[in-house]
Amino acid sequence: MRSSRRIALAVILLTAFAVSPGGASSTQEVSGRIRLAVPQGAEIARRAFVSSDGSQNGLTGFVFGVDPETVNGRFELRTSPGTLGAGEASIIFYDDVIVGTVCAVFSIPGDEHGSPCGTHAIVTLETGVDVPFLYAGRARESNPPPRPTPSSSPTPTTSPTPSPSPTPTISPTPTTSPSPSASPSPSPSPKPVPSGGPAVAYQMTPVHDGLAPATNLAPPLVAAWSRDLGVDLAYPVVADGRIHVVVPEQTGTTLMTYDLATGEPLWGPEDIDGNWGWARLALDGGRVFAITGDGLLSAFDAEDGSLRWSVDLPVQHSFSAPPTATGGVVYVGGAGSGGTVYAVSGSTGELLWTQGVSNGDRSSPTVTADGVFVAYACQQTYRLDVATGEVVWHHSTGCSGGGGATAPLHGGKLYDLNSGYPSAEQVVLDEATGDEVGTFVASQPPAFDGDLGFFLSAGTLRGKRLSTDETLWSFAGHGGLLTAPIVANGHVYVGSDDGDLWVLDEGTGEVAWSGDVGAPITNGNALVAAEGYLVVTASSELLVYH
Repeated sequence: MRSSRRIALAVILLTAFAVSPGGASSTQEVSGRIRLAVPQGAEIARRAFVSSDGSQNGLTGFVFGVDPETVNGRFELRTSPGTLGAGEASIIFYDDVIVGTVCAVFSIPGDEHGSPCGTHAIVTLETGVDVPFLYAGRARESNPPPRPTPSSSPTPTTSPTPSPSPTPTISPTPTTSPSPSASPSPSPSPKPVPSGGPAVAYQMTPVHDGLAPATNLAPPLVAAWSRDLGVDLAYPVVADGRIHVVVPEQTGTTLMTYDLATGEPLWGPEDIDGNWGWARLALDGGRVFAITGDGLLSAFDAEDGSLRWSVDLPVQHSFSAPPTATGGVVYVGGAGSGGTVYAVSGSTGELLWTQGVSNGDRSSPTVTADGVFVAYACQQTYRLDVATGEVVWHHSTGCSGGGGATAPLHGGKLYDLNSGYPSAEQVVLDEATGDEVGTFVASQPPAFDGDLGFFLSAGTLRGKRLSTDETLWSFAGHGGLLTAPIVANGHVYVGSDDGDLWVLDEGTGEVAWSGDVGAPITNGNALVAAEGYLVVTASSELLVYH
């Protein structure tokens, strides 16, 4: 748990959901404060939850350091028009944890059918900070950070508090569950100034291994700022204190750049021409490269957003793979009639080479000093010479078809997420020869750190020792784990489709921190660690932690 304050008065912020007189469901955001009296010297952790079966919809918090006895208090919910409701609050002792509960306590003026328990209402315990938010998901444990409106400036926020220990159904090891103590932890030392390397490509690096370059990012996380950009977001790229993100539109896209530390806009929106509402980014040499769905590749100055060049890539017309840029060259795959891999000068936009492949969909080129790797449906996987594009090796199975997936490279091995024929297994290929040297199972690109690999499949994340193929631990959270894992400073980060964010010890799978980002995470590549910060794209939300 994050640190809590010893106070005599907890100030609690409420968002309430009511039922309209006609019986139809309606949502009303109530901004105001509930004041809940607790004994002098008690500690109140900033937490809130609604039980998964809905039986305790309302307000629940955790209070520590009081005697195991019921303590009653009065509260009052006020807004600017006046008092909406008042009632009793009780604090009840359960297994060394005091739980404060408020239910059947408010109604909306003019609504004679007001929900007595505030159906799907959720609140967060605070200590005098008025930051409203809205919760519209299913009832569950939650402690989202503040949610700014699309037109608002980013608002520095308090950190979401770690969730309590996972239930016994969550297994951080094959046989045991993590069991953090229910007692509040001591106040943490001040966090160091964030530092670390950039995130320049899909899964952060040109080899897509999900490993953040030297960084001091560490739990507990603290929310720095957030913005709601109004549309679902893809992964951003980050370098030199700037975060660059594509904002899709019905036709075309725009590029926005914010200060990584403060969230202040630095430049944009800059139009990324093209006829599709899709684009993906890469960074190299102080330039942001964007590829659109119809093959327009553009270069923007990362500092001021000025357009340096743009080029329509020839031959193909369907582009669905993120670009990779390194060493002054941008690498892109395209499809439509067969497939093509392109190498383009990052400084001029000149086309350096092309190579035909069996497909060009969805595989972001994996690039090293001497090789370019792409992987398509049915394990049609290639290594190309980085300087000429010539085929070094081609791994093939007995089928072909549309589609593809990015293949991370780690430890001299390429992890091909495409299934082959007749086997449904995913294969590990030798970087030098293309020979099969192993198998694995994953639904998202795995992440790596030394001899450890992290594989997400069917909603469960597994930590494995690569040298022995031993599974060290497994973790399922509350269900719905979705994002490709990333690794930073000895911790694995993974998110779920209902907005849960988990930070796990990479060696044991124990939960080091968890929280709710306040919006569903719908993008499989929603997490980026760079320069000491964690960036999360959750639906239309851009959220930054350190």
